[in-house]
Amino acid sequence: MEGFFSARTLVRLIAAAIVLAAAIVLVNERLENSRPTEVAAPKIVTRVVEQTVIVTQVVAHYIAVTSTAALSPEATPVNTPSVTPSASSTAELLGILPDGIDVWCQPRSDRTNPEIPVTGQMPEDAVSAEKVDGVLTVITQVKSCTFLVSFNQPFPEGARLQIKDLNPIPFVDDALTPVEGDPDVGFAHLTHQFIIDPPFWQVTYSVSVNMPDGSNLWQNPIIFRRRWLPQMCSDGFYPDPITQACRTPSPD
Repeated sequence: MEGFFSARTLVRLIAAAIVLAAAIVLVNERLENSRPTEVAAPKIVTRVVEQTVIVTQVVAHYIAVTSTAALSPEATPVNTPSVTPSASSTAELLGILPDGIDVWCQPRSDRTNPEIPVTGQMPEDAVSAEKVDGVLTVITQVKSCTFLVSFNQPFPEGARLQIKDLNPIPFVDDALTPVEGDPDVGFAHLTHQFIIDPPFWQVTYSVSVNMPDGSNLWQNPIIFRRRWLPQMCSDGFYPDPITQACRTPSPD
């Protein structure tokens, strides 16, 4: 026996050391391969992100090329039906403003002043109609009466003011004249006897505004009455407006 170990023992120990080293290397490799999720996952995610960016760039490039081709003169135009809005769908319809009918009358006067020009402007001594129980009421026994009609826009030439009683044919049928400086307002200056001095204490006329084609735009009753009303007779009626006499009761 030479030393502590024999040559054969020493060879065996060296061989065992080599095997142990090989085993350690093998174990390390297996340990490295046993952790793929923590190491490999970021690589996979990074690859997916890189591929997504590349795909997005390709799609954007394709869209840009397609848009440029569509706008180029050589591209075939696509016939898209155009819709042109009609004027009637946006234009405001002609109408009369709320409380757009007004009447003022020029009272009788013994003064020798010259005749007041006929315009749509109310003179200082004129008397304006007022609403009584919701109905426009005009005081009669005057010199003339002027009707004013206020539209929501300039009215067409040929618009007319018509007034009638129980007869279906109007006794007044006058064209409206635009007020100077205000094309939205028209007026009609009237001196008809049934207007300035009707043969009744009070009478209700039907007043209307009609378009040139005859269509009706506005129609309402207007009361014409005298400023002074007499005492009623025993039968509950006013006396005759001309004779001032009450009606004779009929015999039973």
